[in-house]
Amino acid sequence: MALPRRFHLLRRQDVTGVAGTGRIVEGLEFSDGRVALRWLTDTRSTAIYDSTDDVMAIHGHGGHTRIVWDDPAPAVTDPRGLGGSIVGPGGPHDRHGVIIDTDHAVLLNESHVAQVEVGRQGPVLAMQLSGRINKSSDRASVLFLLNGDGAAALISELVALATRIGPEFAAALTARLAHLDEQGATGTDDTPKP
Repeated sequence: MALPRRFHLLRRQDVTGVAGTGRIVEGLEFSDGRVALRWLTDTRSTAIYDSTDDVMAIHGHGGHTRIVWDDPAPAVTDPRGLGGSIVGPGGPHDRHGVIIDTDHAVLLNESHVAQVEVGRQGPVLAMQLSGRINKSSDRASVLFLLNGDGAAALISELVALATRIGPEFAAALTARLAHLDEQGATGTDDTPKP
């Protein structure tokens, strides 16, 4: 279990006229992502938040406040340190029948795919998935290598899930794919469309 990580809030401009500027808060981010803040004002109050995202949404003052980490971020050098899992009691086709453990799950916000070589069994694909680690300010990027079977498994799982979610989601997904195709992002046509 990771130790709490210390930080402080540094504010350039106080838009409310209450908390002041400079180093205004000392904070701790716990291993579950929750945050304790100790205000350095005359009242010296303490508050608990669910995440640093919540802290910044409330106290960010439109970008005039930033988090300064006093303790270094733990290094994520081994993908085995990432986490998150889909656990019982239901099966993968049950609606709301599974529980997810989101600790150390990666919140995907970037993906890249490429053909890297032709292997003995056919093309080898590289898929790099990146994002912020849940309940943390750290980021992770993991490269997966897969063949046609792996690509087919991923695509079929996602299409089947979209269908099970319902027609609204399937329609939204289809519309997004059509938009990407129009922008030339799907690689189905070498000529970008206006």
